[in-house]
Amino acid sequence: MTLDTIREIPSSLLGLFLAFLGDAAFFPFAPEIPFVAVVLTARSARIPAVAVAISIVAEVVGTGCLYVLMRLGKGPVFDRVSRRLIGYLDLVRAVRPSTILWNRVVPIVPFMGAVICIRRWPLARSLGLVALGGLLKYGALALAVRGAASLAPRGIVAGISFSLAGGWIVLNITREVRRRHRQNRVGTQ
Repeated sequence: MTLDTIREIPSSLLGLFLAFLGDAAFFPFAPEIPFVAVVLTARSARIPAVAVAISIVAEVVGTGCLYVLMRLGKGPVFDRVSRRLIGYLDLVRAVRPSTILWNRVVPIVPFMGAVICIRRWPLARSLGLVALGGLLKYGALALAVRGAASLAPRGIVAGISFSLAGGWIVLNITREVRRRHRQNRVGTQ
């Protein structure tokens, strides 16, 4: 990477890194939206590829940080979080590392670093699956957005992309609310 290439990278990529890091390590919140924004506004053909790489690195680092936090954490708070997370993981049948890849398609398992720690999945393999899943998901998303942007005006592509991302978020929230409603209904009978 040359100095000119580094100068071409906009500061929005730092924000993208922080969004993915925060999503993986602290609070899940759909970093796909800033990802699409960065890819759509890229002036250079390199930026989408760099955005994919940044998303992968940030997710691996964030997942690793959460893994270490859970591994080193002690006390009643960590015990309670572990018990609740195990109950949830059993409910959604997240018992194998392949869950990491499925979670890219249907995101139902938050806090993957904690899950890796609690389930005692091999760390190197699990982080490799996080990276592979990120490459597949965000690589495909970048190609789709850039391909659509070459066929239609950016404003239309942006509207469609953000509508789809918003719809995906609403779908997942609705599914989670229904799941909790069913769980509460079964628990009270």
